[in-house]
Amino acid sequence: MHDGTDEELIIGGKKLVELCKEDLEPLFVEELVNFAVYFRNCNPVISSSTKKGTTSMELEAFQYLMRNELAEVFPNVLIAYRMYLSLLITTCSGERSFSKLKRLKSCTRSTMGQGSLQSLAILYVEHALARKIKYDKSISDFADKKSRRSPTM
Repeated sequence: MHDGTDEELIIGGKKLVELCKEDLEPLFVEELVNFAVYFRNCNPVISSSTKKGTTSMELEAFQYLMRNELAEVFPNVLIAYRMYLSLLITTCSGERSFSKLKRLKSCTRSTMGQGSLQSLAILYVEHALARKIKYDKSISDFADKKSRRSPTM
């Protein structure tokens, strides 16, 4: 769970409550310390998966909460773990987006204006959503509006 002292947990818990007022109740700090003591007493030896580095201690504590149905006993701790464990995913997707933008920009920088590059970058990053769009109607509407043909009578 945490190798530091309970005092460090209290300080960190108070900072987290201050940052996440809408998500965590003021009781979070007390809950966190109680969970830390409970987790240490019930798991004196860290599991082999944590020692090998295949599972983080945070993930293991979260799974322990879920496995032992302790979500109602420590609801704020569960919320904090969910927030923490989801941060890693959101950071990776942001980094992936910048990586794609860098690749895209280096290939098309000299031939495209800023507006077009921006639109293309959004399509590139949101490719899963872009694949669901039906383009046939959009293309025909664009062709009708931009057609240079004169109307035949």
